[in-house]
Order: sequence, then C-alpha cells, then structure tokens
Amino acid sequence: MKNTHFQLYSNCLLVKGHQRSLIMDLQREISELIPGSMYEVLQLLNASVPLSDVYVQYGEENSETITEYLEYIREKEFGHFCDSFDTKHLPSFDTVYETPEKINNAIIELNKDNLLSFENYLFQLEEVRCKYLTIFFTEITASTDVFSILQLTSRTSLISVELIMPYPGEGLPEMIREMDHSGNKLISLTLHNCPDNTAEVLPAPLNYTLVCLERAITGFGHCGVVKSENFSTNQQKVVESLNHNSCLYKKIAINTNGEIKNCPAMSKVLGNVSTTTIKAVIEVPEATALWDIRKDDITVCKDCEFRHICTDCRAFTEDPEDRFSKPLKCGYDPYTTGWADWSENPLKRKAIQHYGLSV
Repeated sequence: MKNTHFQLYSNCLLVKGHQRSLIMDLQREISELIPGSMYEVLQLLNASVPLSDVYVQYGEENSETITEYLEYIREKEFGHFCDSFDTKHLPSFDTVYETPEKINNAIIELNKDNLLSFENYLFQLEEVRCKYLTIFFTEITASTDVFSILQLTSRTSLISVELIMPYPGEGLPEMIREMDHSGNKLISLTLHNCPDNTAEVLPAPLNYTLVCLERAITGFGHCGVVKSENFSTNQQKVVESLNHNSCLYKKIAINTNGEIKNCPAMSKVLGNVSTTTIKAVIEVPEATALWDIRKDDITVCKDCEFRHICTDCRAFTEDPEDRFSKPLKCGYDPYTTGWADWSENPLKRKAIQHYGLSV
C-alpha cells in the first residue's frame, strides 16, 4: 500500500474554533486541541485530497510542519496514512440523532405539598417514555417517603434516577445502606448543606454515586455554570449537540406548584399538571421551541472549539431577550482562548440583575 492519503478515523470528528480547533474521539471519549491551521489541512485530507496536493497548496516551507503534525496525530491514534482505495471505502460516522421517546429526561421538585402527586407525575412520564429522572427534594424528607418514591420508580421503564436532597441529619447512614440495593434505579444521590466530613462517616462502597456538599442548594439558580472540568466527549451527548440543544432537547420539569417548564430555572410556564398533561403540553410548538437551538446557532458558542463537549443553558443568557445569546455563566472567550470569572464581567451585570442572581 502506498501512503498517498491521510484521514482521521471516522469516529474522530473535527470542531472548528475561532483561534484553534478540536479533535473529538467519540470511541475513546477524549478530545485534543489542534492549531486552527491544521483544521483546514485535515478537512482537505478528509475530503480525499492527496497528500501531494496538500503539500503543493501550502508550499514547501510548511511541508515539514504538516508531516510532523500528521505523524503526531497518527501516534495519538486519531488518524492514519492510507491509499486512495481506503478513502473511498472506509465507512463514515453516522451523526444522526434519533430517540423514540417523546421526553428523554425530566426533573421533578418535591416537597410535602406535592409528594402525593408523584405517582401521577410518574404515570405521565411513562406516557411519554421518559428514560432519565432527577428528583429534587426542596426540604428535609422522611426516609420512609424517600424509599416509597424509589419503590414507585422501580416499577417504571425509567433507566435511572438521581436524587438531590438536603442533609437529613440523624439516621443518615441507615438510609444510605437501605438505598444500596439492586431493587431500585438510583444511580446518584447528592446531599447538600452537610456538616464537615459527612462523607467520611458514611458507608462505602455503594452501588450509586454519593456526593456530599457543604453548601446549601436552594433552587436551580446555581445551574448553567460552564467549567472546563465538566467538558465531556460522550458520544451520545456530542451527537445530540450536533443536532439539537444539548441541555433542553426532550427535557421537561415539574416544580412544587405543579407547573410544567422546559427547565426548573426558567420563568416560562408551559402548563400545570392540575389542568393538563405532559403529553399534551409537548404537542404545543412553544414547548419545543428551544429543543433545536444548537451550539452552532448560538452567539460566540458557534466560534468555540469546545462547543460540542460543553453543556448549554437557555435559562440564563447574556441577553435575556435573545434565545440565541451566549450562556451567561460562561467565562471562556474563544477569540482570546482565555478564561475569566463570568460573575465579575461588567458586561454581564445587567443580565445578572435581571435574573436576580447572587454572585
């Protein structure tokens, strides 16, 4: 075989940023930054342009640099040298994103006033084939009620359940152990407002992830913060991001008043479970209007190399009147490749005040 061509493996996708670009390896779920100039080179090579033509186009003075970088990419196992036959017959990666369920994930807020309505909420989520559920207890809840909630979810087609609740105090180790069995669908428990070193006195290991936070979570105003440590090259989430909104697509929330929203942090109410159903709500175009706003459509984000391994937030944006505005709680600038504290940016002050956020 004569190495006349070079191509990225089909599971390695390119993302162009303003200053630099990114290779996303969806099989190994890792990403690698590359110079912006190499994006153009790799695009040409992925389009089956021969290496010789690329060298001619970029000139002899750049040939050594291109060769060295291609060798680096080969060593990192993002691509390979090949011949023209391979370029025509290697399969491409399918980036179509389709899911059968009408709602993919849901968030339910619970307190003593709507605890008895939870079974009805579950029935409605079953109607729309929801797969992932997060339950946020807004107040300390008796362990017996928590167990009852988990027992109800175990009878559904849900794939996983996550719980967020305040530190319950006495009896916590027993409650943690009781939750740790294969009969429920719990994958994560987050306790907040915890005393120091709470996690150290709790049983381990567990069949689910346990997180103990000292700070109190009083609502969803804390959500939407963009951090590099939260970047994830998860194949499903990346493909979803290429096609839809990476946060709100097929998502629904019900608060303690029974109000149905796209997200608990949003002010827009789509309906109330006392007078309508989730299934009926999502048939209204207003309910799905944000589902297909991709990162490629959002101001500034569309120029960011990290956009498809990042999350999104339409609840808090830099311009509250613009649904295509950049997430408010992002401090990254793709034009300088620098990070800054978003809460200290004077240009964001008006939006911070609009949302009533304490920063």
